[in-house]
Amino acid sequence: LLYFKGAQLWSGKDKTTELEGFDIDLDIDNTPEGVQLTLVHRENQPEKRAIFVFYAKEFKNYSPSLPSTTNMIVLLERVTEQRKQCTGPVTVVCRY
Repeated sequence: LLYFKGAQLWSGKDKTTELEGFDIDLDIDNTPEGVQLTLVHRENQPEKRAIFVFYAKEFKNYSPSLPSTTNMIVLLERVTEQRKQCTGPVTVVCRY
């Protein structure tokens, strides 16, 4: 199951969902590292963007302290690897 803002997006059966003018395709199911999505703008079909959402268990504690240096290095390595595989921009968003 994959959730967005507390709402279930995928039940494990359907691999596509619609959200605000976009089709979101689930390319790779949840793994311990993350999930791969493709975002398709419905009005401009040729435009597709691959999105990889990383999971960081270390950040789930909602701790006000900064993550360890080791955890930050792992995150940067994941971003670097994704950048090598993808020609588009890579955006990192950290939420508490």
